Amino acid sequence: MPTLEERVKEVEAITGWTPGPWKAFPPERNSPTAHVLYQAISAGPYQQVGKAETSISPMSDWYCRADELGPNAALIAAAPDLHRLALDLAAERERLLAENARLLDDMQRIAQWADAYPLTVFPEPDWPKVHAALNAAGLTLDSIAASNMRHVVGGVGKIVRAALASEPRA
Repeated sequence: MPTLEERVKEVEAITGWTPGPWKAFPPERNSPTAHVLYQAISAGPYQQVGKAETSISPMSDWYCRADELGPNAALIAAAPDLHRLALDLAAERERLLAENARLLDDMQRIAQWADAYPLTVFPEPDWPKVHAALNAAGLTLDSIAASNMRHVVGGVGKIVRAALASEPRA
């Protein structure tokens, strides 16, 4: 099975069709065999660009049941729009992949920061001694902890705000 990238390249390579918009017409009433015309709408009158007959005949390139003619015609008529949609979706996918990569980089920065102070290098302090030393200096552990948290959360917030502002969301 082809990859999504291979399928996108196949769609991008499709060119040379009769320009649209197209319209599917029901079978002609006076036709001996039911058929559907696939016509391009141009500045002038409608132009026949193909037909499907229900019977096998030298004039027919396609063989299908009568109940398939209308849906087949609608699908063929929609082909140019579906082609444009496929290309638009492929472009949107590329944009989202790039945005995802950028956001993953930003999250990696936060993860690196979270791992910057390992216990093997910075062991947990003896909290009762810290409390006594801070009290002796007229400080509280709460004020030190709040200051540290403001620094950490402020740094994470700076990374996140920059990531959110760097590319407008569609």
